[in-house]
Amino acid sequence: MLRVRGDSPAGDPILLARLQRRELVVAFLKAFRSSAATQQADWSGYDLRRLRAALDATTTKSAPLQELSRPTIDSTLFSAAAEVIDGLIRGRGPIEYLFVDSDGAPVVQHFLYHLEQRPAALRLLMVANGIRQLLEDEGRLRSEVVGLSQDLRLQLLEECRSILDRPIWSRLVEAGLESDDASCFSEALTASDVLKIDAWEYCFRRAEAGQHNLLALLLTTEDPDRARRAVSLAERVLPLRQIASGPALDASPAGRYEDACLASVLQFLGGGLSPDSGWRGIGWPLIRTGIASPVIYVRRTALMALIAWPRATLPGEARPVLRRALDEEPDAGIKELIEQVMTLVTGGTPAWLR
Repeated sequence: MLRVRGDSPAGDPILLARLQRRELVVAFLKAFRSSAATQQADWSGYDLRRLRAALDATTTKSAPLQELSRPTIDSTLFSAAAEVIDGLIRGRGPIEYLFVDSDGAPVVQHFLYHLEQRPAALRLLMVANGIRQLLEDEGRLRSEVVGLSQDLRLQLLEECRSILDRPIWSRLVEAGLESDDASCFSEALTASDVLKIDAWEYCFRRAEAGQHNLLALLLTTEDPDRARRAVSLAERVLPLRQIASGPALDASPAGRYEDACLASVLQFLGGGLSPDSGWRGIGWPLIRTGIASPVIYVRRTALMALIAWPRATLPGEARPVLRRALDEEPDAGIKELIEQVMTLVTGGTPAWLR
């Protein structure tokens, strides 16, 4: 039994199950010829030294495939297969270990068979979708890199699509979006993107109830009315007076939850995205607050959002706010940026445009 951090599984069925799954993960890594993947520390979230030692001790390369080929398998084996396949697809190990010169393709094929027999769970939806995306990406699965036949690729792809078409997924997503449990909601929100389910109103309600890290997500909409609602909500629920405590030399919003939420919103007001994205000309109270934040990053993001603001609709108080900010600014780099922004808002040409 693979021991972890000195824990003993005796008398603890939950710990015992976890340790058994770790051993199975090791066996799968061996089956996928992934010893090189262990060069990436904790690629699958396990202790690297213990993983490598167990990997070296594993000799039955085909054992996972033999077990998966059975008509029924236990939940521990199934969970280990899901974990390894998902980990490789997500980049925690070289993706070619799924298919190159190994038992990888049959393992995936058997895994999909067992997934169809299992009770639906959103984490399994995400694994199936990850396999689908990989199989659809022929550039990533170049024939000279991956020894996967076109017939088998199309067969696996069809199986994935059949799994993803099950009506139950939508019901699970909607239930998760309504859940009071944060992890259930997060899982459902991720799955909603896969199923093209509009989760905006769900996110709005949760942000309104206090989950302010969702405010920026609300601004990913392409609907102007929704964008205005999101900005109005941010102005209403964020503690703007508390955030605008005055400039200081704090480099990042780490440990400052509300400042970090504001910074994320400011990015979508034109402060940190591409020139053709973001919502410009709205959210002045948020920008004004950001300019007075003690966090350098938040002040910079607010100033960049102000740069993106259309000159014709610039708030009248922008100039006095900038003048006051210039007088109080302790950071030389931000002070220079304020000067450049003041030049721009007064009709001049800042240095970076000359």
